[in-house]
Amino acid sequence: MTHFIVSRGAIKVFVLAMIVFILSLTFGCVGKSPQEVTTPTYPPTMNWQVTRPQSNDLLNIWGTSSSDVFAVGDKGTILHYDGTSWNLMDSGVDVKLRGVWGNSSANVFAVGDNGTIVHYNGNEWSAINSGTTDTLYNIWGSSSSNVFVTMVSDGKLLHYDGNTWNTIQTSVDYPLHNVWGTNANDIYAVSGHDAIIYYNGQTWSTINENFESIIFLGAIWGSSASDIYVAGYTGNIKHYDGKNWLTVNSPTHLNILDIWGGSSNNVFAVGDQGMILHYDGAIWVEMESGIEDSLFGIWGSSAMDIFIVGEGGIILHYSGTDKID
Repeated sequence: MTHFIVSRGAIKVFVLAMIVFILSLTFGCVGKSPQEVTTPTYPPTMNWQVTRPQSNDLLNIWGTSSSDVFAVGDKGTILHYDGTSWNLMDSGVDVKLRGVWGNSSANVFAVGDNGTIVHYNGNEWSAINSGTTDTLYNIWGSSSSNVFVTMVSDGKLLHYDGNTWNTIQTSVDYPLHNVWGTNANDIYAVSGHDAIIYYNGQTWSTINENFESIIFLGAIWGSSASDIYVAGYTGNIKHYDGKNWLTVNSPTHLNILDIWGGSSNNVFAVGDQGMILHYDGAIWVEMESGIEDSLFGIWGSSAMDIFIVGEGGIILHYSGTDKID
């Protein structure tokens, strides 16, 4: 019988070779990092019902439930959805309405050009004196007595305390375009210059700002104080995890105009040329919308009831008929 003597050096070489072989199987090839290996992800299957109840652009949307939804847009347009059909409401104004928000079906605000604010009391819309003629972009509140409106004036916001509207100065000196928060002491506003500012209930502070950046941020939404997304032009998306703001991989270079989610692993973004993006908790992918119209606003009462509004009065509605993969 022949005996083979194997040196310790040979054993080490063999072990190292096996490790390399195993890694090559795991990562596809030697030297390829785990971050480069991705599982193929496909857009979720969703049946969007498309309608155009009128032809004016619709710029924003908000509701209290699946049967109480408000959409606003050009020439003072306000539409209401009752769960069955869209009906035109008399806003009493003819300017572009850019934002809509409320805290009940009988307390809804819409804002727009020339300092316009109209209020819905459950029966009719009436104009409110805002004290400004500036363009008002968007609106959000933590309650009926703590409402914020972004405006074209440099670094200023309108604030409503339940009785009067007052102009307040923030930590920046350029226009803010959107505002959103989780409560009265956790509020964010976004703008150009890649800017994100924060309100803790007492003072505004600047979190992110880059005057050399051409990034415009105009969309913001979160599922919690530690899960917030902001997005904007050229497909830029940033995420806050409770500690840091990080730029995430985006599948588009088109402008993102609004963002909304049903949960931390079911987030949508909409924008130019009919673009709809979806985030499943792992990766953003672009969905097939089948349209070319720019999409300006998105809101849902749940993951199974989502509305999108846009150019030429288009409205997309997902009612859960197809499952989100």
